[in-house]
Amino acid sequence: MTERLDYHESLSGILIKMKEKPYHLQGFIVTTNFQTWHETFRWAIDTPSAGITPTDYRLHMVDDGTLTAELQSVKWFGNSRDGIVFHRVAEIALLGGLGCGGVLLSKALKELRESGKYDYVVLQSTKMAIRFYERYGFVRVGAITRFKDNAMMPEVAYRHWSEIVDGEALEPSYMMALRFKETSTPGLCSMNSQITNREAQCSSSERLHEIKSALKSVFTLLAEALTIRATGSQIYSNSFREMMLTALIFAKSAEDDSMVSTMNEALDLASSNSSAWSKNLIREELSIPRPKEIRQQQLSSGALVEIRTPQASC
Repeated sequence: MTERLDYHESLSGILIKMKEKPYHLQGFIVTTNFQTWHETFRWAIDTPSAGITPTDYRLHMVDDGTLTAELQSVKWFGNSRDGIVFHRVAEIALLGGLGCGGVLLSKALKELRESGKYDYVVLQSTKMAIRFYERYGFVRVGAITRFKDNAMMPEVAYRHWSEIVDGEALEPSYMMALRFKETSTPGLCSMNSQITNREAQCSSSERLHEIKSALKSVFTLLAEALTIRATGSQIYSNSFREMMLTALIFAKSAEDDSMVSTMNEALDLASSNSSAWSKNLIREELSIPRPKEIRQQQLSSGALVEIRTPQASC
């Protein structure tokens, strides 16, 4: 909460206290304008980097891509130093309540909508609160960025506040959104949408399709992680590690115990500054040859001509 007060200029909130002394606090909610400190931030759902797995689509309310595209088209102003504010996008910054969270959220949403200042509201949900927010019309949307806004690094799953607040976020942020404005377009994820949650149960063929899709995303993410070149900086190691963490999410979705075990081992190696060994482990798991092996294969097949500098004669 202290960090929010320090970084956000526009904050409003609602408190619920006991009627009688000592007036114990029962709940609170804080709203503000949605703000980020990443110039490379973007809303995106059609990339494995967003970390949204096939299982997520089945078990939770996930945007079909329309709401995400609308958020991406929103105008913004500011910079990474002072903050980038998204026009007409509100954020539920903080919410806590002893049995009164629903009352607080309903009242806050009503005030935001009636203010006429916002078209959308977004939030970062904990895993425990996903179902709670879904009951009020929120759906998951994808968000990605580049670590430290470095254009040479790959896009990774967005972590709200993780580079401002002390400590390390163990998982990417679970971003959810809601549309205020009325729309008749089918498939939009808002309080007025016709989207319903998919059944938790699925057939064996549907589950097989989920597994194949998840493992394809694992391969895509790890193959891209292998292209990250060492620079000796924290940007390199963190980007590499974040790509693997996202791949691990998909491996768990596929319930591939062998892949999960390999990913955990690779992450341990990366955390101990053994990125080269971590990459070798990934290559072995994916049956991807090392760069030196590729070069040798190209030389032996004639696809690559090795040029040698002639030595001067004595």
